[in-house]
Amino acid sequence: MQRDATALIELERRHRPSLYAQAYGMLMDSTLAEGVVREVFAQLWSVADRLVVRRSLWSWLRLLAKDLARGRAGAPRCEIPTKSDTAEDK
Repeated sequence: MQRDATALIELERRHRPSLYAQAYGMLMDSTLAEGVVREVFAQLWSVADRLVVRRSLWSWLRLLAKDLARGRAGAPRCEIPTKSDTAEDK
């Protein structure tokens, strides 16, 4: 996956409502939920050139949103796999 601002805007337009609903359902706070969604897309942009999507991008976005929402609620967080992580596994 490469960085493409137009693609990111389209992904955000397409997936923001569902990601917000997921985060809001977990946090019951609109400000925190919006922060989670912003962070999802900020992280997607920052790792786009080295991101390894094992299932689907939608699954990755939902997992990241869930993880970030848990982090906002104080639960432990999981790591996002990248190409360098995959190389270390071999």
